[in-house]
Amino acid sequence: MLLGIALATVAGAWLSRAIAFSANEFSLLWPPAGIAYGALLAIGPRGLAAAAMGVLAWALFAYGPDPAILGCALAASVAGPLAAVAVQRRLLDASRSRGNEPTELRRLLSLYAASQAAGAPVAALIGTFGLRLSPSYDGGSMLSIFVGYWLVESLGVLLFAPAVQALLDAPRGQRALHLDMPIVGLAAALALLGVGLASIGEPGYARGLTHLFLPLAAFCAIRCAKPTAYWTLVACAALLLTTHALGGSGTGLPGERQVDLFSGALLVFSATALAQVLQAVSADRRTALAALARAAHEDPATGLANLRGLDELLQNRLAHRRQAGFGLVGVRLRNLDAAVDLLDESDAGRVIATLQRALAQTPGVEALARPEPDRFVAIWRGGEPDDLEAVAAGMLRQLEAIRIAAGSVTLQLAPALGAVWVSPRPGLNAELLRLTLREAELDAALRVERPLRVGIVDDGLLARHRARLSATERVREAILARRLLLLAQPIAPNRPECALRGHDLEVLVRLIDSDGALIAPADFLPAVAAAGLAIDLDRAVVARVSDWYADHPQALARTAKCAINLSATSLADPGFPEYAKAALPDRGLPADRFAFEITESSELLNPAQAAESLTQLRALGFRVALDDFGTGLSTFDYLKKLPVDYVKIDGSFVRDLEADPVDAEIVTSIVRVARRRGLRTVAEYVSSEALRQRVTELGVDHSQGYAIGRPIPIAEVLGLTTETGGPGGSGGPDDSGRPGGQLG
Repeated sequence: MLLGIALATVAGAWLSRAIAFSANEFSLLWPPAGIAYGALLAIGPRGLAAAAMGVLAWALFAYGPDPAILGCALAASVAGPLAAVAVQRRLLDASRSRGNEPTELRRLLSLYAASQAAGAPVAALIGTFGLRLSPSYDGGSMLSIFVGYWLVESLGVLLFAPAVQALLDAPRGQRALHLDMPIVGLAAALALLGVGLASIGEPGYARGLTHLFLPLAAFCAIRCAKPTAYWTLVACAALLLTTHALGGSGTGLPGERQVDLFSGALLVFSATALAQVLQAVSADRRTALAALARAAHEDPATGLANLRGLDELLQNRLAHRRQAGFGLVGVRLRNLDAAVDLLDESDAGRVIATLQRALAQTPGVEALARPEPDRFVAIWRGGEPDDLEAVAAGMLRQLEAIRIAAGSVTLQLAPALGAVWVSPRPGLNAELLRLTLREAELDAALRVERPLRVGIVDDGLLARHRARLSATERVREAILARRLLLLAQPIAPNRPECALRGHDLEVLVRLIDSDGALIAPADFLPAVAAAGLAIDLDRAVVARVSDWYADHPQALARTAKCAINLSATSLADPGFPEYAKAALPDRGLPADRFAFEITESSELLNPAQAAESLTQLRALGFRVALDDFGTGLSTFDYLKKLPVDYVKIDGSFVRDLEADPVDAEIVTSIVRVARRRGLRTVAEYVSSEALRQRVTELGVDHSQGYAIGRPIPIAEVLGLTTETGGPGGSGGPDDSGRPGGQLG
């Protein structure tokens, strides 16, 4: 390789003299400078030494034993690249110190800056003194020699350094020159045309052809990959510069020829720089797109596949029809978030790495994914379905044995493992496998002693999945078509001072199928959650309520408060308050007549955004109620952080209130805290007058339940004539005798 560098340097020096006006004038470029620079960057001082020996050998052959020429040629070939590389590395290190990993464009620009500001001037200064001291060279003033030397040195570095570095950086066995032959052929044709024009006495036209290097270089940058583009530019520049040299041969005065030298070299310099910048920008763009694609499929903390990446892994696994069955193990770490919150960032990272390592080292695990922060999914290749349970049980024991030190507290993980065995068959897809695995994980989480569940993907599962998809599409279509039936359940004051001026009610919703049949909440809410339709449903309900009240102004006059259920998904949507404003107050419906109920038992996807959304809703005049209060994991924390007006005590604490003293204590505590915060209270599931009397004794302000009224069409609750009709009205199929599940 070193011999090859030396020989290439000799060949480059010979080429430089071939591309010159005459034997006593400068070349139009100096390839040895770029070869030495690229060799130093790629393989270090050995490469620079080989290039310097090549320069020395050529100078001895071309100028004879001239000490000034030989000494300066050797010094310039070493000092110029060393100075330039030192400056370039300083520039790149400064970029890294600011946290910016150098891009391809930044590297290229640093090469330009270093070669122009350091490498070329140093080499030009040494070379100028050498030529002026040598009696064999008479090429003009020191200034003209210095400027000419600087220019051809710079052009040599610009053309050859990136090409040589790319060639030497390639793996062994792949170091070959690749040219884009159509572009080189076009450049050769232009060169031949220029030679022909010069031979018939038209040197100006011959030199003019050099200007075609600019579009040729731009086309090369767009068309070719980086190594091929670099060497194609070298070949094209050599051909067109030769044409330029021939076009200037024997014409005009020496000063005019010097201008020709500079104009041709500057043109090639500019075109090469343009092409290389375009190439670098394209390379950086491809790198950025690849990084985005990688980020879309990878978990940033672990580098494992994320949810989208897991889908890709599963689809690839299912695409191979001849593959044997495989296992999926889903690991849900129920207290991981709490553990991580107690640790600093570095310790939390070590905990995640420990979990990743423990799962990845399980025998048979061929891929690992992290679709959610507290979940891992392992793809296991094994022999038989029966072996999967043993593998999952081993994972469970290993995870339960992990202890996390958080200050003075030592935490034990609470894993729940769901596993499914997959036999490749028609009809399977990544979504089905993920849903099946999630169901197994959730079932395992309910098991206290041994949180592990193993299942098999079989024909029965496929049948259930198809039925679920069909039901989901029915629900989706009903929501999008706005086929909603509005029911309502009244809320009554327990004491005279709590009474409102008008009806206090909660809107309940049934969907209407395309054949007119009702779809109850128990049937459509799971589909809404599974298909991510919560925002669509919430907005459809708000729009339907708005339309109904706009069409029934007499109903608005009788309404004191109309409560609409709202999902955690809509609370995480920053655009919902504006949507509610456009649907109700902007249509002339007073916001203070409407309230939004949020379910405390559902997990808030973004607590900060939820609080912000509720604050905006209250600022618009809407009231807010915290529904199902007491059933969540963060009951009083929610009450402290979220801006609400009402607290609705969950029916699980109300049903047995007369017989269970613990429930009475819980209700009393809720009432006490709510009063301290200035909030009204509502007891749900009040099914008898005796129960209503009991919640009144405990200080609850309002009651809701069958003792007050069952869910019936909203018009009936407000004392209006019952409307009948299809999906657009509040009537529809008679559901007044059915118990009504709440929405949300």
